[in-house]
Amino acid sequence: ILFDWINDGGRLFCALPAKDDGGIAPLAERWGIEIGHQPIQPVQIDMNGAGLTRSLSKTHPITHEFDDSVIMTFVAPRALVYSQIQQMTIESIVQMPDRRQEKDARLQTIMAAIERDATMGDDLTLRTGRILLCGDAHFLENRYLTHYATANRELVVNAISWLGGISTEGQQNVLNILRVAQD
Repeated sequence: ILFDWINDGGRLFCALPAKDDGGIAPLAERWGIEIGHQPIQPVQIDMNGAGLTRSLSKTHPITHEFDDSVIMTFVAPRALVYSQIQQMTIESIVQMPDRRQEKDARLQTIMAAIERDATMGDDLTLRTGRILLCGDAHFLENRYLTHYATANRELVVNAISWLGGISTEGQQNVLNILRVAQD
């Protein structure tokens, strides 16, 4: 049902649970994403503790306006390994260094944006399916969205805006202010 939803221009925000893939792995494979079996063991960054990352896409609408003051918090993310498949555009949004990969210091993708080529709807409108897949569901918990000054609130709002096709272009990225006038 979800695959058909995306093919028909639907939008989906999917965040994986900490202990397994939540049964979404076969569906993710159809979108060109392979989910890592083991959670990433993040390295400490700037002595702020494990689970923090500043490795954000500078080109994608969700994160392109973020600067170094915006720190993302992730608990036990799973790596998302993607391959280009026909009719799908996949872009890494958030990456995190994995402690197990210290020798080559390779960054692991933990959030990816997927866009399907536009298809003609029943109403003759071109519709583009969009998916945001995140390797960690914990960052969506209320304690990350309300108890800290920034946490992942702006990331979530921008992600929902992108999925919904709401433009935030040119709006200032100010700490503690939601950029879209919707809760």
